Amino acid sequence: MRKFVGIFFLLVSNFVSSQEKSTYRFAEVDSIGERIEETINLQDKNYINSLFDFDRFVDRFLIKSKKKKINDFNKNFIGGFRKLDLGNILTTEIAGGAFYNYLKFYLDEHRKFHLLFRLYSEDEVINYHDFLLEDTPDGYKIVDMYVYLTGENWSDTFKSLYVGYILELDKPELKKTAKPYYLSFIKLKKAIELNNQGKSEEAYKLYQEIPEEHKKNKTFRMNLVLITQNLSDHIYARAIEDYSKSFPNDPGLYLLMIEKTMAKAKYDECLQHIDSLDNALEGDDFLDLYRANIYYLKNDYENAENYFLNLAENYPSFLDSYDSLLTIYAETKKFDSAIEILEIMVKDFELSKNRLQYTVRENFIDLYDSQQFKDWLDKE
Repeated sequence: MRKFVGIFFLLVSNFVSSQEKSTYRFAEVDSIGERIEETINLQDKNYINSLFDFDRFVDRFLIKSKKKKINDFNKNFIGGFRKLDLGNILTTEIAGGAFYNYLKFYLDEHRKFHLLFRLYSEDEVINYHDFLLEDTPDGYKIVDMYVYLTGENWSDTFKSLYVGYILELDKPELKKTAKPYYLSFIKLKKAIELNNQGKSEEAYKLYQEIPEEHKKNKTFRMNLVLITQNLSDHIYARAIEDYSKSFPNDPGLYLLMIEKTMAKAKYDECLQHIDSLDNALEGDDFLDLYRANIYYLKNDYENAENYFLNLAENYPSFLDSYDSLLTIYAETKKFDSAIEILEIMVKDFELSKNRLQYTVRENFIDLYDSQQFKDWLDKE
């Protein structure tokens, strides 16, 4: 009995120790995400650059070879590539009016930590960055980044550039070292170029030449969806279905589809993709911005107003939501509500009445001519 009790307490002790270690790791990773947000929004690039492990990043796509010319090329490529400045890329966006928000961390199926961030840029586009972390002797390091709007990892983006050079340098070595996958990657790149030129049928035909084993890759399947969007509804729907089955609930696809369907004025389909993205992210209330804009484009001002009000409540320092509410109230002749928004702009955002008077005169003549607006201008 004593032996059993001893084993039991040993197991409990080990379990508690494991739980404490997991809790510590979670807290450590979470604090990294919070500090990245803080430093990037202060336009300080040093912290995130200290986390970016360049050597582990390039190892994800460099071809290993015993040939001198391949090794020499790798050294030169790496030498020039070391100038890559992730922090500068992000802080430049912030300087241009964007903001960067840490959403969460999570563990993937390989027990690797990820950090998820939302980037809202000056041109009113939402994007997400999913950083892959690796536990190294020097602590957690960023070794890759999945960019939702491109639908691929950074390593795949640079692999495309790298393989193009290697292919010209040594085709036999490429075929021997990297196998046919890299040749398929070059073919995919050409198909993407054709699609961007409006030659979607040619792109689709070229894509079909890629071996089936390579088409199972996430980047390949994602780009097939983008290519088929300009073809028949049947082919497009099948591409989406195949992708969804292979990568269920992948948020990158939904974000890409939001951009594409919005541009094509397929508003109901766009709203479905917004909801799917929201669910896949396990909640991001900033997506109400897209919902509000879609309902506004559908002339459904009631729903548009409600979603912009949600944004204003959840993100009180986000001026765009108030600007959009002003537009809705001016167009629907809710002048009392419009005056309330103007008051917020003056008090909370320190916009001058003269500036707002000019804006209203140039854009909302009915509001400008209203008695409510005249009274507001006369008010001290």
